[in-house]
Amino acid sequence: MQELNKGCYSGNVIDQYIGDGLICCRTSYPEQRFNGVRHFHENAHLSLVLSGNCTEKKREAYYRQPGHVTFYHAGEAHQVLNVSRFSRHINLEIEPMIFDHFDLREQNINLAIQNSPDTGFLLLQLHREMQVNDDCTGLSIQSAFLQLVCGTAGNINRNDLPVWVKRTGEYLRDNVSTKITLSALALAAGAHPVTISKYFKKYWGCTLGQYIRKLKIEHSLPLIKSEKHTLAEVAFTCGFADQSHFIRAFKECTGVLPTFYQEI
Repeated sequence: MQELNKGCYSGNVIDQYIGDGLICCRTSYPEQRFNGVRHFHENAHLSLVLSGNCTEKKREAYYRQPGHVTFYHAGEAHQVLNVSRFSRHINLEIEPMIFDHFDLREQNINLAIQNSPDTGFLLLQLHREMQVNDDCTGLSIQSAFLQLVCGTAGNINRNDLPVWVKRTGEYLRDNVSTKITLSALALAAGAHPVTISKYFKKYWGCTLGQYIRKLKIEHSLPLIKSEKHTLAEVAFTCGFADQSHFIRAFKECTGVLPTFYQEI
């Protein structure tokens, strides 16, 4: 099995920023020219698919498309099986000094990204910071990373959630393109509407309305990158009133415009 040192990936590194314990880079995976050998990385890292599609394998094979985020533990074996379209990813690599300095564990990060669209949005923001690359870039990247993994929602064990919280998350994801009412959500979750309204932010780190918008934006990512839809069509498919509403919500969630995401 092959070991990849820090800053090295199965694909080609396009651009890279190395800061205080965090390495942010963009990688490309041509369909026929990528490292398909089973391997592991020296450091833990997060990966967001920007464009294209690929199939990877840890213990089991899984399919990745734009918007899909994967966390890899340091030393965790995996491999790229195939790339069905020219694929590009954003990676955030976490060196041991970060865990030591901020008293973090890899499990904190794994818990934080589960069912959280904020992770993909964070990686988009980090890529934008890479392009700025000024005296504030390192601080911005480190601060955004800590906000994700140390926030309230990131410290809750998703395996121990109340049943109604799990059902709420499942219902919202299954109905992301439809208009959701609190009554229907409460019925599906088996909880009183007041319970959901009162405790939603505790478990998800934002209000119910904010979370639904985030899911809609997350759902839009593969549609934007498919190059088969206009932004107006994407807005309609994802349940936004119009293109302007979609663009405002996209910028609010990700920190970038849809056109920026189209181009990277």
